[in-house]
Formats: sequence, structure tokens, C-alpha cells
Amino acid sequence: MSVHASHAWSWYEPAQGATRTVRWPARLTTANSPSRTAKGLWWDGLDPQDLYAQNHAPGNQKDWEWWEWNAAKGCSIPDPAYVQKFFLRTQQLWDDYRPDMIYFDDTVLPLHGMTDEIGLKLAAHFTIPASNGMAGTKPW
Repeated sequence: MSVHASHAWSWYEPAQGATRTVRWPARLTTANSPSRTAKGLWWDGLDPQDLYAQNHAPGNQKDWEWWEWNAAKGCSIPDPAYVQKFFLRTQQLWDDYRPDMIYFDDTVLPLHGMTDEIGLKLAAHFTIPASNGMAGTKPW
């Protein structure tokens, strides 16, 4: 299983600058659109902010600087609600599907550079059966 959500906060920031004058405006602005603009579209009734979380000021990082979660280099830092949602969704993916392997788009742990707490909690959940409701079973 592959999880890319830890960096969705910054990866989708360019969508905040999309306008209705560009080609395929509905596709480019979905990440920053309120759910009320979905009437009649495929995502009617869903809130893009639940997935893309783009109601924040974008960072001004350049090149690969967004990878480090370094505010001093211009990266916008996810708020606590986004971090908690990332943790809970990732934990639920593990619990629901029990993959043999899980991959993150991170060099160390998810959200490393901002916090290691989330990555360590996920690692414990994945490897310690008692922490994920699977006491008495092997995690692999």
C-alpha cells in the first residue's frame, strides 16, 4: 500500500492559484473549491477539503524545499487537524486492509522535520499487535 497524504498539504498548493479562465477549470480548482460548488459534478455531496486540505496560505518554497517541512525555507506547515486526520486515515487503512507493506513519500517518517510523533505512533501501530487490536497475532 502506498500513502502519499503526508505531503498533500504542500503538493496541492499550486491548485490554489488555478482560475476559471484556464483549460479544464473544474479539475484544476477542485482542490480549493468549497463543496457547494460541486452541484451537478462528480464530487457533488463531497467536500474536497476533507481530502486536499487547501484552505491555508500556500508556502513560497522553491524546488524541493517543501520536502523538509521547514517553515524557514518557505514551507507551509500543516495544522494539527490535518496531522491528526492523516494519522487516523493511515491507521484506518492499515486496520482495514492489513497490507504486507506500506510505503510513504517521506525520507524518514511521515511528517519528519515537523514532528516524528505521528510516524513513530504509526510504526508502533503497524508492528506491535497489542496497539492495533491484534493481540496474540503476528503483525506480518
